[in-house]
Amino acid sequence: MLSNKFPLLLLFCVTSKIVSSQTFDTSYVDGALYAKVRDTATATFDLGSPPLNLLVPIYGLDTLYWPFKGYNTYLDNIYRLEFTNISQTNQLIAALQAIPSIEFAEKVPLGKTESFVPDDLNANQWYLSKINAELAWSITTGSSQVVVAIIDNGVKLSHEDLAANMYVNAGEIPNNLLDDDLNGYRDDVNGFDVADMDNNANPPPTAADTNGFRHGTLCAGIASAVTNNSKGIASIGFSVKIMPVKCTRNNVGNSRAITHPYEGVFYAMRAGADVISMSFGGEGHGFTDQAVINAASNEGIVLVAAAGNANTNTPFFPAAFPNVISVGATDFNDQKASFSNFGTWVDLMAPGVSIFSTLVSTNSSYGSLSGTSMACPLVAGLAGLVLSVKPDFTPAQVATALTNGCDDISLLNPAFTGQIGAGRINALKTLSQITGVTPDSCGFVNSPNINSSFTFSTSILTATFTNQSTDYCSSIWHFGDGDSSLQQDPQHVYLLPGNYTVSLKVMAGSSSDVSQQQVMVGTVGIDTELQSVKIIPNPLANVLDISVVDASLRLITITDISGKIVIQSSSPSIPFDGMGSGLYFLNVRLLNGKSIAKKIMVNP
Repeated sequence: MLSNKFPLLLLFCVTSKIVSSQTFDTSYVDGALYAKVRDTATATFDLGSPPLNLLVPIYGLDTLYWPFKGYNTYLDNIYRLEFTNISQTNQLIAALQAIPSIEFAEKVPLGKTESFVPDDLNANQWYLSKINAELAWSITTGSSQVVVAIIDNGVKLSHEDLAANMYVNAGEIPNNLLDDDLNGYRDDVNGFDVADMDNNANPPPTAADTNGFRHGTLCAGIASAVTNNSKGIASIGFSVKIMPVKCTRNNVGNSRAITHPYEGVFYAMRAGADVISMSFGGEGHGFTDQAVINAASNEGIVLVAAAGNANTNTPFFPAAFPNVISVGATDFNDQKASFSNFGTWVDLMAPGVSIFSTLVSTNSSYGSLSGTSMACPLVAGLAGLVLSVKPDFTPAQVATALTNGCDDISLLNPAFTGQIGAGRINALKTLSQITGVTPDSCGFVNSPNINSSFTFSTSILTATFTNQSTDYCSSIWHFGDGDSSLQQDPQHVYLLPGNYTVSLKVMAGSSSDVSQQQVMVGTVGIDTELQSVKIIPNPLANVLDISVVDASLRLITITDISGKIVIQSSSPSIPFDGMGSGLYFLNVRLLNGKSIAKKIMVNP
């Protein structure tokens, strides 16, 4: 939320029930605490020195390390402690807070994934059309200099639709076991695993399309799968880079658990991410996670988080923290998804039902999930496009651009007035408003190679036109008799024979081109010296007697106003009893190859 807010952290795709390995507190990580040493403290803080050494056998303390080292004094003095006697968690917190040099001790927020594969699994990426992504790409297809970090349980780096968009740390020499760029992490060429503390951000070998470890890969594809590569899917981020940050240990009992979420946020901040996508959250929160979020925001990073899937207005974190864009989920009809959380702390909505994306079993696996976990990276990818055209925007300016560009869906959600934020994101509107560029309905901003061209054919007074223009979006015809048409390939019937100037104007964005041709109808080969054709009605015999002075008839054709042939005969006596009332056109072709045309009005 982009105002005052306050972690159980869940990876927010929808499931009917959470199955968790947590046994003490489902909102926090079992056997883990954060402890903040006072900035003025001088005593040694390690497991082998008093007073901590006295707590080791009582609570099973076995691990202590700095998770947020090297940024500022406050975060430098926060330690992570891990222990085995989880039933004594509250007692350990009390014991730590009784130590004068410790400012606070608190539980570590837990993240979990919640997901299911919907029955309507398909490759129809309806959500990109819903947010006008195709037209938005006419303004920008994203910059490879913009990086979106996926804080999750791992991303399959070798996936065919992700590999080319994977972040590469140019300051790091691969596999030399050194921290070449001095960011605090060794060999983090393609992200990092902050849970197992290694440089392999892939999910473990046990990952499958049917378990929780699919989650990070699917979110990465939504944010910025490689687009226009004739493979898999398109993504809102198009060319924006993905930074995978794995925050779940390989041997975790619950693959939906995010046990090191804020260590992941801290890594993304130190590694230079521009946008951080957090598809996890929960009701638990504390001083440490708020401090990490504040630090990332102060570094100019756009923070985006899932609002949760409990269909409640209870604030979830980190989405409800200040300076975080909180994302709820909508369905195909722009209504709040049945599972999505809501509330005054939600900033905006995005599609989150049956979202098709990359999966983890193979390098060409794809499938659908639903949840605010899916809505979140969609917004993060759009934030990446905003920064692609406005790289100097602050997080607040990006948030304003996203909310100002939303479509108002309040009338479709009367029960949630004031609780679904600014509405559902609209990528085209967002980018148009900040760039001043509005593409046409085909996506053209302009078209340097636009060319107008057409061919035509005639039959008596009817002309049929074929548009052969290139690199255009829309067209308008002018037929030279006052009529016009917006059809692609129109057919036009002229009321009188003659020579007409026909023009075709084609348009694409701010570009246009016009072509013209002379079109002659009803008078091909006419001899202007020829005497008028004589038409003598014979009502008693229901015939028209037709003759031409000083010429011999070859073929007589009568058409209706649409150009349809009603009568065709070589006889000078034409029966008209089958002709209804109205306007007709008579074409008389002579043996000398010339022809003459006239209008006939048949009265009722």
